[in-house]
Amino acid sequence: MVVEFSMSGQMIYPLLIGVVSAYGTGKLIRARSMYAASLAGSPASVVSLPMAQVHVHDLARHVVPQVAPDASLDDVSSLMLRNPGDLVFVVNKDGTYEGAIYPEDFLAVRRQMEERKGAAPADAGSLVRTGAPVLDAGTHLTDALKLFEQTHLPAFPVAWKNTGRLDGVLYRNALFQVITEMMKRESGGDVGM
Repeated sequence: MVVEFSMSGQMIYPLLIGVVSAYGTGKLIRARSMYAASLAGSPASVVSLPMAQVHVHDLARHVVPQVAPDASLDDVSSLMLRNPGDLVFVVNKDGTYEGAIYPEDFLAVRRQMEERKGAAPADAGSLVRTGAPVLDAGTHLTDALKLFEQTHLPAFPVAWKNTGRLDGVLYRNALFQVITEMMKRESGGDVGM
């Protein structure tokens, strides 16, 4: 890259020496990558663990769009626009989970409002999908997989059963990706897909 910008070919050898020595020193002192902290909550961080030790909490995305139950339809709409395709979670001030607003439900409500010229739901709490399954944060991956197969939903809210607090969201794709990688690891790299 230096050659491309500076057109100075004589810089290649000193740079190679610097890169190799920096890499060797990093390996010698077991330095952590500058990206290690951001990868700690990713599916890649749990793939090396035995499947029995991995729970839904380990895979859940913890920073999620959320609103209070009394939030307006405009608040929900702006969150849906900033997070297309994501669930919007309705959470009380103390962090307890009330429910989730699914994008398709919200779009149906918007269409009804346009057809009727008004008659909007009072607040975000009235948009919550009733009866939608919620995963306990301590659930094992195999149980979560069974629930995804039964319902065919793209994502599930994750809450702590003992406190009722929202933990995050687990996406079907993330779960399948982790299970596939774990199976590859356990079978020596060949899953046969």
